[in-house]
Amino acid sequence: MTLEDKDLYKGISQEKIDRWNKEIDEKYDPEKVAESRRNVGKMSKDRFNDIQKEGDRITLAISKVMDSKADAPEVQVLIRKHHGWIENFYTCPGEMYRGLGQLYVENPEFTAFYEKVSPGLATFMRDAMTYYANHSLKD
Repeated sequence: MTLEDKDLYKGISQEKIDRWNKEIDEKYDPEKVAESRRNVGKMSKDRFNDIQKEGDRITLAISKVMDSKADAPEVQVLIRKHHGWIENFYTCPGEMYRGLGQLYVENPEFTAFYEKVSPGLATFMRDAMTYYANHSLKD
């Protein structure tokens, strides 16, 4: 079965989905957008749901180590898992991963998502992702 927007964005209005898709098409690298859509399009609903659950587990685990510094080994192990999770969707070199972390802080919807998990998580994620990108990824 092919995934549709309603499968990807459960509980989100079609109006918001359309706005997000327009924003994605206007703001981001068309090759990366196409890569992500291809990769997601190849996933079964079960596989997509498993990947989403994995992302939730990783996010929750990161929220539990926020009392550590962003560059702490236990944080970086989880950030490496987060980066691997992102790569289910698209190849994410250092510059892009840093940018994604910045987006978590600058985009109110991303920020709200992470702040719901734990206050300060969006900023913590950005800092940890930046460190990881600078020390473990190529640009």
